[in-house]
Amino acid sequence: GYPQKRNGWDLRPFSRIVTVAAFYDAMTSPRVYRPVPLKPDKVLRFILLHSGSIFDPFLAKVFIQTMGFYPVGTVVELDTGEKGIVIRQNRRAGLLRRPIVRVIPDEGISGDGGAPVDLSVRRDDLTYERSVVRILEETGYTGQKDANFLLQ
Repeated sequence: GYPQKRNGWDLRPFSRIVTVAAFYDAMTSPRVYRPVPLKPDKVLRFILLHSGSIFDPFLAKVFIQTMGFYPVGTVVELDTGEKGIVIRQNRRAGLLRRPIVRVIPDEGISGDGGAPVDLSVRRDDLTYERSVVRILEETGYTGQKDANFLLQ
């Protein structure tokens, strides 16, 4: 169960950490009462919006910075029509929504995914070269072997 919240943030530090992590896990995993889990970006937005009321503000910020709005392994559609898999977070300030992705080739996972693509790269007119349009429901890969290829 969850610890009873006494007075404000009077919980011990480890309990505050577990509160954020357990909430994220519960919402992004299938449950008997909710067989379809929520997408990670939606849960992270909720944590951010409720930072300071439900969640310790400092720990919520650290958790979101660590996870990124698109956690590693998330398959996304880019505005270029490409599909990609998030391979790491962009650690520069203000770029949590602009991870590093590996584009999934049209011919499938067996092809060369190419170099990682930094979604924070801008054109001369300061618009971004690529942006995430949405998280894909279908992962686009068939198993751990394929996932390992893309995450390399």
